[in-house]
Amino acid sequence: MSDLRLILSPKFKAFLKYDAELEALEGSTAAGKTTVGVYKFILNVWQSPKKLHIIAGDDTGTVEKNLINKDLGILDDFGDLVEYRGNGSKEYKMPHLIVHATNGDKVVFIVGYSTKEKWKDALGGQYGCLLIDEVNTANMEFVRESIMRADYTMLTLNPDDPSLPVYKEYINRCRPIQKWTKETPQEILNDLNEPEHPNWIHWFFNFDDNYGLSAEKKKQIIESVPVGTKLWKNKIKGLRGRATGLVFSNFERKTNVITY
Repeated sequence: MSDLRLILSPKFKAFLKYDAELEALEGSTAAGKTTVGVYKFILNVWQSPKKLHIIAGDDTGTVEKNLINKDLGILDDFGDLVEYRGNGSKEYKMPHLIVHATNGDKVVFIVGYSTKEKWKDALGGQYGCLLIDEVNTANMEFVRESIMRADYTMLTLNPDDPSLPVYKEYINRCRPIQKWTKETPQEILNDLNEPEHPNWIHWFFNFDDNYGLSAEKKKQIIESVPVGTKLWKNKIKGLRGRATGLVFSNFERKTNVITY
């Protein structure tokens, strides 16, 4: 285990306490959204009455790197309370976590959504908790079918093309809770314009929400990205944007669009 500890900012605390059906987490790089997200996810698995759960990423190796083995990842946070069986077991062939909860062991399948043959094997029956990491890159057939089968869903995403179907069908149907609405960029609030789904919550995290990020590291990250580029908009400001077909990299609706 590392010597790092999860330091809770006011927004992190509010996020951990909030009881939602579906939560979408987006924002700037190094905002801690994945770190605090995976912590809450395992807590929800712990409390769930169901035995079976799912964590999905591009492939198993990506989930291991981004969620399971990283500093302040699942194994670091929960220690002996969680086992990772990357090669499966006699009972379950696919990679999975065993969470030793007080109400009985829980199984969290590790699923790669990039290969249909693999994720089809995982989807059958109902699940307690579902986490789809970087859902903006996920197979939409997997997204639709897996969310339908889960009691609780957490979606993490990186800024991407706002015309992707995952925004219209899921992310833009979420709403921030009232206390934190003012900290969500207006450009993103404008995009949250699909019919609202009850208890689907949107969370926007930025550098200031991550109390574990030192001022020096924050300064280093910001100064390493050229101002006005697409990378600046996506990674530093946490705003959505298309990856291709960009003519003016410093284009922003607020300053470059005139409406009548």
